Amino acid sequence: MVNEMTLYGKVLKIFDETSLLVDIGYKDGLQRGSRLVVVETGEEIKDPDSGESLGRLEYSKAELVAVDVQEKISILKTHAKEQDKENVPLSTRMIWDSMRDSDTRVKMKVSHDVLSGIPSVSPVGIGDKVRVI
Repeated sequence: MVNEMTLYGKVLKIFDETSLLVDIGYKDGLQRGSRLVVVETGEEIKDPDSGESLGRLEYSKAELVAVDVQEKISILKTHAKEQDKENVPLSTRMIWDSMRDSDTRVKMKVSHDVLSGIPSVSPVGIGDKVRVI
């Protein structure tokens, strides 16, 4: 089911600042090592030409990895800190490098009157939506 469609769940319990419990398990197709993101739903986005709704933007609050997958629940943990990068697979390091903040990226030439800024999101909380990525 994970590969066929987007799978959502919710945060059930927060153990500490690095681990939480969600209501998604192996019955849903989740596996140890699966990547998930806690999301906050933002504003509706419309096509500027047609006005058609393209859906709602989702903002990432935290990206986590499934470390203990049970039938209907799973424990997720945050990624290792930057200094632990040498002990993780190359594919994981490439994902981390792709998510660096904007201060380390080459800037595009854009008209400043169209910039909306990145909205702030609330802290991770019980009941938040979680999506498999």
